[in-house]
Amino acid sequence: MAVPSYRREGPVVSSDTFTRLADFVLRRPACVFPTAVLEQARYLLLDTLGIAIAAGPMEAGRIARDAAVLLYGSNDPQYSARMLFDGRRASIAGAAYAVATQTDNL
Repeated sequence: MAVPSYRREGPVVSSDTFTRLADFVLRRPACVFPTAVLEQARYLLLDTLGIAIAAGPMEAGRIARDAAVLLYGSNDPQYSARMLFDGRRASIAGAAYAVATQTDNL
């Protein structure tokens, strides 16, 4: 039986493109951005955190956090994170999944 070959879909991202994007996002000091951009980013972050807080008690958020602990749980501090507004540990990806699902629910 032949082994199926899988083809990657979508555009190919070169490592140079990724490096340039990472440099722009992660290594650029805040002082190079216009003040209006920083103000807008501040309000958008505050709005997103408010939604995450408000969605916390909702059923989908509780289910997502429980699923993250059960499916992606981790007690290793090096490879885990505390879930936002919950405190239990999950893998970094699990904690991100939980808060994203919780936020999207609202």
